[in-house]
Amino acid sequence: MPIDEPESDEPAVTRRPLRRATLILLAAALTMMLAVALARLINRQAGGGDMTARGREAVDLNTADEAALTLLPGIGPTNARAIVQYRQEHGPFASLEELRHVRNIGATTLRKIEPYVSCGNNDVGSDP
Repeated sequence: MPIDEPESDEPAVTRRPLRRATLILLAAALTMMLAVALARLINRQAGGGDMTARGREAVDLNTADEAALTLLPGIGPTNARAIVQYRQEHGPFASLEELRHVRNIGATTLRKIEPYVSCGNNDVGSDP
């Protein structure tokens, strides 16, 4: 027994692209949700377990990898690589202020990431 299509003023030809567009939007939304969940998981695994003043898990500068560091505001792949390289050459960060010694990390960048990072010694930034 054939299934009757609901009656509509639109021809069947125009309904198909709408269905396809809806499926594409749903797939895009699902992909974005999965990406956010993956980013949070990476951040949680790389962080030191300290909590920021905003209630988020802080990223530990002394254990985070480049992927976790790039989740911080103002830190792209180049700066993340520089932070990891500085840490490998000079040892663990003793304070957040020590980040200023890393190439391309200035006062502005430090202010942006301060609420989200720690040095594994409970040196967690505060709300700006």
